[in-house]
Amino acid sequence: MMIARDRRILFILVFTVLAFMWQSALIAPLKILVVFLHELSHALATWLTGGKVVEFVVSAYQSGHVRSMGGSRFIILSAGYLGSLLFGLLFYAASSRRQTTDICLALLALTMLLVAVFFGGTLYTIGFAAVIAAVIIVLLKYANAGIKQTVLLVFASASMIYVPLDIWQDTIVHSGALSDARMLANEMGGATFMWGGLWFLTSLFFIYLTLRKS
Repeated sequence: MMIARDRRILFILVFTVLAFMWQSALIAPLKILVVFLHELSHALATWLTGGKVVEFVVSAYQSGHVRSMGGSRFIILSAGYLGSLLFGLLFYAASSRRQTTDICLALLALTMLLVAVFFGGTLYTIGFAAVIAAVIIVLLKYANAGIKQTVLLVFASASMIYVPLDIWQDTIVHSGALSDARMLANEMGGATFMWGGLWFLTSLFFIYLTLRKS
């Protein structure tokens, strides 16, 4: 088990490095992974509210979409940003132990493959999921516990950076652009920046809460 203090220090280092390199092309795969988690959250919300996923897509341009039928539109539209953040927080929590790290990485690889194969709408979606899953499988087989825990912390850090920034840019700074918040405002009422602001504050609160209690 990784000592809590050491894990917190490692997380701060990883978070700082990622934030410093955030505009680098080297970080692009991590950003696309968070987009995948965002769309996966939409898909899970669709299934949990009785809907059907028709198509699942992520692109090299850090965008994506889920086409669905049925389900609760409020929950589905709200699930993208907050769901992908929840994945990041779960990754952070799971990284505290070797066993939970292995389970979390294995489930992530399996889920990505299943979603991409059965619902992937483009070759890029399927290929990206296959490559990330293959990397994770190699890590699970050959890497030591410290490396695997660090990788999971990297995934967690990417989500904790990307989600609040994306909410801020997509729903507040560029509130006129098409986004989950704008669709929610059009369908449920309210303003784009209102929904985006609620999600932004919620994301910051749960990030703070998770780090404070770790």
